Amino acid sequence: MNESIYLCYKRTLTSTIAASLVFERLRNNGYAVHYTRKLRANDFIRHIDDIIESINDVIVLLDDRSFMALDEGKEKFLESWFARELIAGAKHKKHIVVICLNGYNLPNKSELPKEIHFLYDCQIKELDTYRLNVSDNVETFVGELVSKPELKYLSEDRVSFENSADFLIYSNGDCNVYEYGYLVATLDSNVDKHHPFKYTVNRSGQHYFYAINNDTGQTMEISFDITPGFQKYIHIEWQPSKALTSISEEDISKEIDGTLLYNWGKSYFFGNPKSKPNYNNALLCFLRAAELGNQKAVEFIRKYDHSLASIYKVPMEVAERWYKQAAEYGSPEAWMKMGERKEAQSDFPAAIECYNHALKLGHISATTEIERCQQFVSSRIVPKQDSFLADFKTIIQNFKRQIGSGRIGKYKREVNFEAIVKKLVKMLEMMEDNQNQRTMSFFTSDSRQTSYHNRMFALLGYLAQIEVFDNLKHKDILEICVDEQGENQSEVKDFRNRMGEKNLKESNIAKMADRLITGQVKNSLDKLTDGLSFIK
Repeated sequence: MNESIYLCYKRTLTSTIAASLVFERLRNNGYAVHYTRKLRANDFIRHIDDIIESINDVIVLLDDRSFMALDEGKEKFLESWFARELIAGAKHKKHIVVICLNGYNLPNKSELPKEIHFLYDCQIKELDTYRLNVSDNVETFVGELVSKPELKYLSEDRVSFENSADFLIYSNGDCNVYEYGYLVATLDSNVDKHHPFKYTVNRSGQHYFYAINNDTGQTMEISFDITPGFQKYIHIEWQPSKALTSISEEDISKEIDGTLLYNWGKSYFFGNPKSKPNYNNALLCFLRAAELGNQKAVEFIRKYDHSLASIYKVPMEVAERWYKQAAEYGSPEAWMKMGERKEAQSDFPAAIECYNHALKLGHISATTEIERCQQFVSSRIVPKQDSFLADFKTIIQNFKRQIGSGRIGKYKREVNFEAIVKKLVKMLEMMEDNQNQRTMSFFTSDSRQTSYHNRMFALLGYLAQIEVFDNLKHKDILEICVDEQGENQSEVKDFRNRMGEKNLKESNIAKMADRLITGQVKNSLDKLTDGLSFIK
């Protein structure tokens, strides 16, 4: 039987569960499906084009972590197996169905690489994984397929193939079941002895399973022996226990079972089809388990310290506590992260201390970070209260480097950089004048609730409106402001840290100027900058 449907999904928990169940439903309805629980570079990458070229349909499963590799850059994402699967489907012009899981919506087109913009033109369906066990009717979640059923897979009185056997699995609790680390079944209230989950195997003998209760975090290891051509029932019976959703922080602090706390922590951290991750409770569980001597909890904290904010989207207040604890457990990556945070706050002595800890633990990049911070400490370039003015000086330095580079070059129009610098220097003088501090406090005060990068964008946008930047477009202005060339590389890097990489969009220059500079602030700025446009 030739495979006619390809399941494409990022190996996250939600998508892995959905892929397993979608595969079971399609197979039960007679469809031939190419479904891989684990991708192997030697077999997969070499043959991906051949595999996808031979099928009819590509079903793409998406959840809120499917595109997490983009946090490490577009190139990193496009190198991933998931991206290669997607691109191969489009390249061979296959019929593609996009399934958004558990309320997930595709992000704005601008947030995804253009290589996968074709997803927005595909048939897009929504699917709740809780409902997958309700019906075998695949049309309810995949719509019209090009592929047609080839063989009715299930029969009530016999197994599928002569050399295979079926495990009929059911449980008295909502749980996931794994074999050799791969998800094989998700059991909920729709699965019982009369409606079991059928898991087919092609190997006789002993099979070892690992189950996790989605409500309580309990775990169980079980094994069964099976003979080809037979069916065997597996009843997973859970003892009464408190649901994770009802466990308080006080309950965690009083628990004395380190293994149970570790399992709670993993359940909170990864979430499941019934609940989203709770990173605060996860950390509390791991800390309490570590306190009780659970080494797995210690290693978990150390393992995930470097990817909390970028990949798992852990809130910063939790991530900082996590980094601190991981650092105490001897993680050089955590010390580096803490150093970066201190450096972004212009607390360079504290940053140097963190980097020194990382260096002692063998982190090869720590020396460079220490040297850069020492330059800031010795020169006192960025006192905390004057960081906004310091960044404005950095911008001026970057525009100064453009002088003499040619008035008609990459910008394809005449740009008088000498005049721009003169206007910016004049603006800086007015910003530093004590008589104008009340007006400029809108931008320079550390106590304002408006985000730092928004205030900087607002000022750049205002100066662009009054033509301080001559013929430059917003994109050109931003590129020059954050260009890390020349002698002021460290200042620009510090500036970029305060602005935040995700906020560096040229559209924000105009947007924030219109949004933040209104009324009295605009009138005061108009008076301050009157005459700047006449500087030549």
